[in-house]
Amino acid sequence: MGDELIPALAQALGERARARGHRGILILSGGAEWTRAHARQVIEALPGRAVAWLGESSAESSTGPSRSPTELLGQEVDLLVHDTHAGFDPDGFGAATGAIRAGGLLILLTPPLSLWPHRPDPEAERIAVWPHTAATVGRRFMRRLAGILASAPEAIQLAQDDPSSIERAGLSLGRVGSAQPRECPLETPPGVAIARHPDQPATPDQARAIAAILALARGRAHRPLVIRADRGRGKSAALGLAAAQLARAGHCRILVTAPRRAATATLFQHARAAMAVTAQATAAASDSSTRRGSADTLDPACGSGSGILFRPPAELLEAAPPADLLLVDEAAGIPAPLLERLLRRYPRIVFATTVHGYEGTGRGFEVRFRETLDRLTPGWRALELATPIRWSAGDPLEALTLRALLLAAAPAHAGHLAASPRTEMSCERLDRDRLAADETTLSELFGLLVLAH
Repeated sequence: MGDELIPALAQALGERARARGHRGILILSGGAEWTRAHARQVIEALPGRAVAWLGESSAESSTGPSRSPTELLGQEVDLLVHDTHAGFDPDGFGAATGAIRAGGLLILLTPPLSLWPHRPDPEAERIAVWPHTAATVGRRFMRRLAGILASAPEAIQLAQDDPSSIERAGLSLGRVGSAQPRECPLETPPGVAIARHPDQPATPDQARAIAAILALARGRAHRPLVIRADRGRGKSAALGLAAAQLARAGHCRILVTAPRRAATATLFQHARAAMAVTAQATAAASDSSTRRGSADTLDPACGSGSGILFRPPAELLEAAPPADLLLVDEAAGIPAPLLERLLRRYPRIVFATTVHGYEGTGRGFEVRFRETLDRLTPGWRALELATPIRWSAGDPLEALTLRALLLAAAPAHAGHLAASPRTEMSCERLDRDRLAADETTLSELFGLLVLAH
């Protein structure tokens, strides 16, 4: 059926994504072995890319095995293989896809889309609440998801049971017949915001975040900052750039914490790059330059125990090491009671979190933690980053993720409700099949659930 053309089609899809500053979507639907074999072909046809493979065969990942999609938070990859044959985790999907940078590909492995909603989903075991079982969990979500994927704009659909799908994909990409994969250098896609120098912000949003962090560190105590952003907005990079500026200015003990050490990789990468630029510009001798330290420690030559240091949340609570500033990255992944203890312990603190899914998200974090902030530190400030950095605006993968997972869901606007002619309240039991097909009502209802959670 022309399976040998799949690597060439993936190459063409990657070229199109790179030219637009977007991420490409390749859906391989069929049997588990068929989809996994062709995913490996795609990886071989695109050498030099950072690969993460979630699900079965995770040993294929160049980033190392990922036991959970959330382990990709704070990291960047070029190719993400998401194997759903062992189950589809919506929250994990939302978290993992944000790690793909512009020019990269999501390679989604699924059962045949027409059959997928009728098959038991192993993930249902995790969400089933007694007395319900996985067998009694409804499959409306999977039916809606399969329909969205099947009609996803700009997604390349290759199906084991549809020999013509490869020909159609070739036509849509302008690669028909004997197209062969060729090696393409990794280049910065046009339209993606990249800092001119490693120590400078890439967007006005990021510049505002850095300025707010600097003001917090130098201003009055007990006025924490909350930074929220979707994936790819430069949140962690802003933390790293601000930390580097503060370290150079004499704030010699900046502590960093997160649910996982790997989530701070981007923060330390940007802090290290910014401090290296300054060292090269101001010092010709090694004595006055920044000492590199380990992957989670940067020493700006302030003395022993100083610098930008990672400490797990438990260690911060047990040992209470002193800090000029505490940066909490991916704060929504840390239990709220622990965040409250950190808030009480450290007078200058930044909470940064990602809006990427359902539980443990920036929206849920703000709803749950706002009351604590209001009660303990009424002078706290919120800031949101909206401009994408890791990819260009209009990215099709971001649009697909938002629609499939209802991440942009919101209740009906208050003005709309006020204009309604109804004056009486009524209760209605919604038909679930009709609700699943009514995107407007579904989004409004889901938005209510998010706010009420």
